[in-house]
Amino acid sequence: MSTVGFAFSFYTPDEQSQASTDIYADDAIIIGDSKVYLSNSRDEAKNTTVEISANLGEYSNQPLYLDVNGNSAVIQEIGSSLGRYSSRIQEACYGKCDRDVAEKTCDENIIIWKDSIQNKIYQEGKCIFIEGDLRAVDAFIYYLFDSQ
Repeated sequence: MSTVGFAFSFYTPDEQSQASTDIYADDAIIIGDSKVYLSNSRDEAKNTTVEISANLGEYSNQPLYLDVNGNSAVIQEIGSSLGRYSSRIQEACYGKCDRDVAEKTCDENIIIWKDSIQNKIYQEGKCIFIEGDLRAVDAFIYYLFDSQ
């Protein structure tokens, strides 16, 4: 298991931060009394195609699995924002894999990230597929916080 990413595996959200979420500064989202800064501003992330119906409530007090090939920047970005809502964040594989992690399907909340030249986000069941760079990850996070 990745040593970087799974500091968030045992994160328990605090009820006060869930109860009062105000959105955002240009490159941050405000959760309760905290500002969570993202790597890219809303303007930098806006050209990403987002075709999902997921909303922030779907991650509340639910496990969230990540198949991001150990990318610590993606893990940090998702963990610092969605980790405040999810019951835990844990590395997993989408489908079968050779890594020593749980294998998940689209019946559970899983985010699958793949490095790509084109940024796009789409959904199948509870699977969120993020293709691109960190701007695509941030576009997904901004989308979730905007749609609440």
